[in-house]
Amino acid sequence: MIRRLLLVLFVTLLAAGRDQDHRRIGPTLFEAIAAL
Repeated sequence: MIRRLLLVLFVTLLAAGRDQDHRRIGPTLFEAIAAL
């Protein structure tokens, strides 16, 4: 469970960094957590 959460967070940060839109990190992070 924890490993999956870390993996999702890592991928989310990569996606956010690729977007280069820091305002989307928060909402995307919550969506990733909700997807669990």
